[in-house]
Amino acid sequence: MISLFRKIRQKLLSQNRVTRYLVYALGEIFLVVIGILIALQVNNWNLDRLEKRKSREFHQRLSNDLDQIIRFLGGIEEYSSLVANQLDEAVELLESGEFDDSTKRVLDFAFGNYFRLSRHLPELSTYEEMKSSGQLGLIYNLELREELSKYITQQKLVSTIYEDLNEKVNQTTFMDPYLKFEPNGSVTDNAFSYDFSKIRQDQVVINTLSRYAFHWKSKSFFSNNLQNRATQLHELIQKEIDTSL
Repeated sequence: MISLFRKIRQKLLSQNRVTRYLVYALGEIFLVVIGILIALQVNNWNLDRLEKRKSREFHQRLSNDLDQIIRFLGGIEEYSSLVANQLDEAVELLESGEFDDSTKRVLDFAFGNYFRLSRHLPELSTYEEMKSSGQLGLIYNLELREELSKYITQQKLVSTIYEDLNEKVNQTTFMDPYLKFEPNGSVTDNAFSYDFSKIRQDQVVINTLSRYAFHWKSKSFFSNNLQNRATQLHELIQKEIDTSL
């Protein structure tokens, strides 16, 4: 093609047809420019396609992260409610003086779990990765980007609350005079013994357990709130994947 254009130019020059040569040269330049523009457009299209694919991958990873977080928070909320209820029941049993094999199981659970308040909270790792690498712009929906930011803020607040609650219930000295752990006991089996009649006479123990029940209810409440926000965010991201990416 290039050799053909060269021959045409040479023929026009040899025939001293300068005007036609100039028109032809301009036409050739125009074709070259058009070719460059088309090449740039194709390149931009490829870049846009690759960027959109990367954006979709990030959105899918965000959705997967939230799916795991929702399940995790559901487990926390369920366990926190269980411990809180068992502590409430243990306080009632200590105040009533009722003690048999059935009520002993409640007390064993309460005494063995009141301090097991974990401070761990999973992070939205994909969002943190996008933020640190400057790729939050791949979340094209500005409303979704704002909701993600709000979720991170709420998550940090709940994490701080977890830390505070953990400090409040991680005290065991008030039970030390009453619980005797067996030498060959297992942590999972709560292998300890106690004198129920002595514990029920200690109002400090009863009041402390009732306060811990409140702290566990608080953890259940905040876990549930964060789970609801994560669920709403998960739905927004999935909608973005299904309709826009």
